[in-house]
Amino acid sequence: LPEIAEEFAAFDLLLFADARVPGTAPGEGFLLEEIDPDPVLEGLNIHSVGPEWVLALAAQIGGKVPPALLLSVEGGSFDFGEFPTPACALRIREAAEEFKRWFRKKYPRSGCSNGAQTGI
Repeated sequence: LPEIAEEFAAFDLLLFADARVPGTAPGEGFLLEEIDPDPVLEGLNIHSVGPEWVLALAAQIGGKVPPALLLSVEGGSFDFGEFPTPACALRIREAAEEFKRWFRKKYPRSGCSNGAQTGI
């Protein structure tokens, strides 16, 4: 993930997606939140670098840091497999719909009434 920090300048909005431990998201089993750069390294290792830290890295190397969101969805099983569980797949669809609602509200003049123009 850190290696893509310099590419952020090409985008107007960043959406990070991640899995979260069951029982840690309020409501529908997912959380959509706006995030800001956070350069704190305490307790971080290569496996725990979060998107906030990567945003801070982008700022440090002089790149543009566009607005960013983190969409995290509760996983049903963290075993290796090719597909999410049916319950997790439903949460992913619901989370995607929530992002679409957020986008239309935040950018009402984007011309994206149904998401078709953006691929979302």
